[in-house]
Order: sequence, then C-alpha cells, then structure tokens
Amino acid sequence: MVDDLEGVPIGAVTRMTGITAHTLRKWESRYGVIEPIRTDTGRRLYGQQDIEKLLLVRDLIDRGHPISSLADLSGAQLEALLARSQPTPRATPSPTAVANNS
Repeated sequence: MVDDLEGVPIGAVTRMTGITAHTLRKWESRYGVIEPIRTDTGRRLYGQQDIEKLLLVRDLIDRGHPISSLADLSGAQLEALLARSQPTPRATPSPTAVANNS
C-alpha cells in the first residue's frame, strides 16, 4: 500500500500503471486529471488516490473513452463508467481462424 504522506515518484507510478511519464505530465498540464504534490525541488509525488484514478482512466481509455471526457470525473464516476463500458475488441485472430490457417 502507498503511504499518502510520503507519495510515490513518477518513475514508480509509470511502472505501476504502464502510463509513460510524458503522458502523465500532459494529462496533468492539459486536462488536470490529477494534481500530484511537489517537493521543494519540484519533483512530483503521487498519492494512492492519484494512482487509483490513473488506473481507472487508463482502463477507460483502453475501452475507447477520450481523456477529455474523463479528466473532470471523480473516482466514483470513473468506476461507474468502467462498470458500464464494454472492452474494446482486440485485433487478434480468433482461435478458429488460426486453426483454419494451419
């Protein structure tokens, strides 16, 4: 579990979420998705709620929702939207198509 008092640096957040540091910074500056705390030297530190929101946003974007429609939603709203969203079909061939090409 992440301690909100200490915060998590951006590198650890990228590994936890799979979202690049560049994307995190852009989501922060362009859309205000999250507002990490800053150290005296300007380093971003993310709390548990920030990370949970980023995971929800990532999953919703993977399902086709634009970041601009997600940025201002609360965690509860994002969870509700995710529960209603259908996964985006992947471009992988079905097992029968693979079997037929063998």
